[in-house]
Order: sequence, then C-alpha cells, then structure tokens
Amino acid sequence: GPVGTLFSQTRNAGLVAKQSVADFKNPVRTVSDTISAFYSEYPSPPVLPMYRSFLVDFMTNTHLTIVDARFKYDAVFALGAVTYFNGLMGSYDKLTGGSGASEKIFNAFCKALDMDP
Repeated sequence: GPVGTLFSQTRNAGLVAKQSVADFKNPVRTVSDTISAFYSEYPSPPVLPMYRSFLVDFMTNTHLTIVDARFKYDAVFALGAVTYFNGLMGSYDKLTGGSGASEKIFNAFCKALDMDP
C-alpha cells in the first residue's frame, strides 16, 4: 500500500523511513509563494491598508482554485476574475491621485498566479 512505499518494517525498529520529508518535492506552489511573488512584482508603493486584506484574500482563493487538479482555465473564469478585481479596485486610483497603480497591481496579481495579465 501507500505506507509501504515510504516505510519499511523491521523486526526490532518498527517503521523506518525510506526517504526523509526534506527529499519530497511538492510540485504545487504554496499560497505563501504566490503572495511573495506578488510583493516581488509590486514592491512599492505599498497597497493601501483598506484594500490589502481583500486583495490578499482574492489572491489566496484564486491560487487555491488554480492549483486544484479539477481547474480548467476558460473565458468565464477570466471574465469573473477581471470583473471581481475591477469591482474591488475600482476606486483605488482615485484614492491614490490617479496614479494608475491598480493596473500595476493587476499585472503583479496575474504574474504571481502564473497567468498572463
């Protein structure tokens, strides 16, 4: 069974690991990796605090959706993501003096999720 592939049983030692946890390579990026990638793409100016938690929540949920094995990218997903982002960040540029920061944030958001902006 699956346990047998990771462990071998000996008479005196019980279960002994054949490979360490450090040897296991998980191909799925973590949420933390995605958020770090976002801040690497958009290091400054900082996202306004009243938008940050919503943006990180959206990024987290989008990340978890994308890494699900059942996920299939399609036009409906793209439209929903863009529409939600625009609704979330619609007034951001007004608050930042028309800086165009929301477009930069969107680009960083997409790149952090390994999607084309």
